[in-house]
Amino acid sequence: MKFIFSKKKETEIPKEKSTDLFADSLALDFKRVAIEEILNQLHATEGKYLSSILNSSYFPIDLITFHPLDKATALETEEFFRIHTEINTGFEDSFFSGILLKDYQTNHGAKAKLTKDCSISIQPGMNSLDDPTSEEAYQISLRGNRKKFSATVKLGTLKPNEAPGAGTSSPIKNEPAIQAASTSSFQPTSGNQTQLAIQISDANGERQVICSTPLIVGRDAPSAEIQNMEKVNVSAMYISRNQLNIFELNNIIYAFIPKDAKLSGVSGRRGILKNMRLYEINDEGLQITFGQPFDIAHTVADPSSPNLYPTIHIKLAKNQNKSASDQTPIPGVRK
Repeated sequence: MKFIFSKKKETEIPKEKSTDLFADSLALDFKRVAIEEILNQLHATEGKYLSSILNSSYFPIDLITFHPLDKATALETEEFFRIHTEINTGFEDSFFSGILLKDYQTNHGAKAKLTKDCSISIQPGMNSLDDPTSEEAYQISLRGNRKKFSATVKLGTLKPNEAPGAGTSSPIKNEPAIQAASTSSFQPTSGNQTQLAIQISDANGERQVICSTPLIVGRDAPSAEIQNMEKVNVSAMYISRNQLNIFELNNIIYAFIPKDAKLSGVSGRRGILKNMRLYEINDEGLQITFGQPFDIAHTVADPSSPNLYPTIHIKLAKNQNKSASDQTPIPGVRK
């Protein structure tokens, strides 16, 4: 009698899916090494200037060059860009414009900005021709992900910040100003606006702000079209300018990520937040770590690095109590 053992076929990842995963991994590697090297350049330079100069100026980024750290990475990266550039000659520029930030900033105020003249390229280095030894490959498999690229960055000479609206001919509208919420400037508001206490952990450390609905959470100043809303500024690398909107409807507080936000956030059991979906802020509050890309299914936002991925915890202010006249009267019934 002859026994035939059939070998179980391993589940294969479709080629188009594996290419998408490779592109996601490549984008994340490029983004990480670019941030690391640009911030290193800024840290090495910022000590030469007064803080007042740094706050009103920026360094243009003239050149970014990525170097594969081994032969396999060099070959895979070269093939990826060659195939897609044959289909679309502007693919490489589009790829890098989607992963690189417009500006980078240290905790001391030194800024670097990506300019239109910036040269971005991938060039093999001395390590790009090497294959890891069997011992190195074993160590890599134990550690998991490894660093696949290094970067060379060249910053230009310091330039003054452009004045708001410079280069535009449209008239300035006389619109209500957006009040930035802060612990020192907050004044109690009249009316039925609900007060919120927001605990922030970002590049500036930890702090709490008290503000009223409606409000916007984000980086820098919001667009001029948004009116009559307080603004909570959060300083970190991965956060959109208009990241989170909070408003009140029928005595219930809601938060949502607007359609124009480039990044999402992660909130405990809710997982990765969807844009334009309402999330209720109840008595337990709502905690979100920002910086999560919409197109990546696994969690990237890391709350242990608040200078990159900021975290906010929104709660109803403790002193938010309705007066007796605002409450719904309940008839007294003898039991």
